[in-house]
Amino acid sequence: MCLLPPYAASDTWRFGGGLGFGGTGITKQVKSGGGTRTVLRSEGPGMMHVFIDRLISDNWTLAFESSRGFRLGPFTSDMGFYGSSLRWHYVGPAPEPLPKVENTQLMIKRWSPYTGFTTGIAAGSISRESDEVSTVSGSGIYFGLRNGVDILYRPDMGLRLEISYSSTFFQAKALPALLTEFSLWAGVFIPAF
Repeated sequence: MCLLPPYAASDTWRFGGGLGFGGTGITKQVKSGGGTRTVLRSEGPGMMHVFIDRLISDNWTLAFESSRGFRLGPFTSDMGFYGSSLRWHYVGPAPEPLPKVENTQLMIKRWSPYTGFTTGIAAGSISRESDEVSTVSGSGIYFGLRNGVDILYRPDMGLRLEISYSSTFFQAKALPALLTEFSLWAGVFIPAF
């Protein structure tokens, strides 16, 4: 049995983005005051997501994506997750917005839930000037999970609601730290080119 059905979808790339709640964080052991202590920093409660993806079959999409946490007072966004993901629309075909719509085309509005995974590189540093340890930095390779739902809202635009979690499992020796990302977000996607 083949996991990826034969190519049956489209060669159209889809561009999208969204905003949500959650955040990114760094947990790191640092030397301070003659000893070692654990420092935890986070950027939230906002999350930004940008992606470009395409259908590689009726039920599978491949995406290249970036997600960043941000805080509002003062505005900072110094940590990001950059990678690729694979999503499986397990109920039926993934919705696909069309760059050009004809009057004779039929549009079916159907929820299309999916599950998937992502991997890539996470990097960043979070500063707090008033703390004893002012800056905490880290980078590493992460793995994460994606669960959500897509729906075709208009013939040329789709909506996405997703919950995502990622965590580093391999950190750079120069900057050993645990980087995490959690987000509940909503966004849109359109044909890119």
